[in-house]
Amino acid sequence: MQKSPDTDLYDRWIVSLFNHDEKDGDWRYDDDQRPIEIPEKLLPDYIVKLNNDLPMMIKRYSDWQLGMGFYYIYSPICSDLGFSIRDGTAPIQKRLDAIKSMKNMYSECFEIRCHPVLGHLSEESSELDSFCFMLWDTTALSFCTEDHPYRNEIYSAVAGVMEYALTLKNLSCIESALHGLGHLTDFWPQAEKIIEDFIRRSGNIDPRILSYAEKAKNGDVL
Repeated sequence: MQKSPDTDLYDRWIVSLFNHDEKDGDWRYDDDQRPIEIPEKLLPDYIVKLNNDLPMMIKRYSDWQLGMGFYYIYSPICSDLGFSIRDGTAPIQKRLDAIKSMKNMYSECFEIRCHPVLGHLSEESSELDSFCFMLWDTTALSFCTEDHPYRNEIYSAVAGVMEYALTLKNLSCIESALHGLGHLTDFWPQAEKIIEDFIRRSGNIDPRILSYAEKAKNGDVL
């Protein structure tokens, strides 16, 4: 069966994002290796599909390839894609769906592939581990101006992803969520409550995580 133009473009986009050889080094600022451009209106759908496809993709790509590709998508230093998800021309519901689909990034990628290392303690990590820890420090999704027309909706969706990540077992996922929530406390009051609820139900968790949660509750995160 012949692929639709949109499907073919998505497949080529994925290859251009992740199919890089580690021995060639960081490709993200090389104009000759930049991923192909896609229409802004298609980006939310592509993000949802990417996150749904992660069970297959983690079998195909290394931690380095995944980390680099994700950094390219979400870091404003690398691309404007994060801004397009937050502020772009696609309908807001599609953009919110893209954010909410990041739960799959946690459950179908980070939970499985990240090492249980703690970034705030500078433990040795892979490129994917690093991205997991720095995700919410990196992405434009973590900050909306006071006059952003969908500020509450975006913060609610972002906090929902973080709250979900707190239910997972991998310490990297939990730390990543606490890192993000810690930064969010200044802008989204519910973030502190999410952390408090996590602390109450944390049980016999690694004390280093519990200590980090207490700091995150006060916005004291690195």
